[in-house]
Formats: sequence, C-alpha cells, structure tokens
Amino acid sequence: MKTITIKLFLILTLLFTFSACEIIDEIDDNVSECEAKSNQINPYVDIPFRLNCYVTWKDGTAAKDLTVKYQIHKEYCNGKIAGFYEVYVPNRLTDDNGSWDSSYLATYTFKNKKDRVMVKFIIAPGAYDWEYDLVLRWEDVDEDHELDYGTYYGTHYITLPINADGSS
Repeated sequence: MKTITIKLFLILTLLFTFSACEIIDEIDDNVSECEAKSNQINPYVDIPFRLNCYVTWKDGTAAKDLTVKYQIHKEYCNGKIAGFYEVYVPNRLTDDNGSWDSSYLATYTFKNKKDRVMVKFIIAPGAYDWEYDLVLRWEDVDEDHELDYGTYYGTHYITLPINADGSS
C-alpha cells in the first residue's frame, strides 16, 4: 500500500511539474516578445492621432447628416490599456460627401513595435449604433508618421450595411 501511495505521489508530482512549466513558458514567451530588443523603439515616439472618416451607404451614395462618435485607447504589448478617450460632438455631422473630421488629437507614446492603438467608430449613436473597429499597429502608424510631420492623419472609409433608401 505504501509503495502504491509513493508511486501515485511521484506521478502526480511529475504531471503538475510539466503543466506548470508549460504555463511558465507561455508567460515567458509573451514577456520576452515585449522585451525583445528588436521590438523596442528607442527613443520612444509620441504620435498624435487625428482621425476622420468617409461614410457611404451600401449603394455607394454619401451618408450625409449623420453623427459620428469614436473611442480610442492605447494597448501596450503587455496587455495594459491606457489613455481612453471618447469623442462625440452631436452637432458635427457628416457633410454632403459623407466626410467627418474629429478635429481632436489624442497622443500616444510608442515604446514597442507590438503596442497598438484601438479605435471604434460609432455611426449614428443612439439611433443605429453601427460600430466599426480599427487596430493601428506600429507598422501602420510609422509609415504615415514619417509622411505627415509627426501626426497620424487617418482617413477611414466606412460602408453602412443598408442603402440610402433604407433597403437592404
């Protein structure tokens, strides 16, 4: 009986040890990806984001006179979320071409190429609440960052799920 108990104890100890090693390896992989020198941006780069959009109906016509709200935040490589902003100006509508400009700058610091900025456009908030998500990674931002003198001017094209006449 004592021999069976000892064998069972040894088997369970080995099983838990290997499981714990796999969990630790997963955590180390995630941390090492964030800490890898190849992913570091040195010196850090502060990038202001100014977002706008063109909104069209499914049939291709400009969606004019709609309200737009957007939410933006930074997600660091390690999963930390910071800098949440919500921009909503009820009397600023899409123009005759479906264009909407936030006229707002949200600035985020990029320390790592795996950092990203998360954006959610909400078209016609309170009425339809059509949501469009956008993820901006370093490679998206860096190219535009170089071209636009330090500010990311993002124009995003959004097509609504219905036609201008309300049909599908």
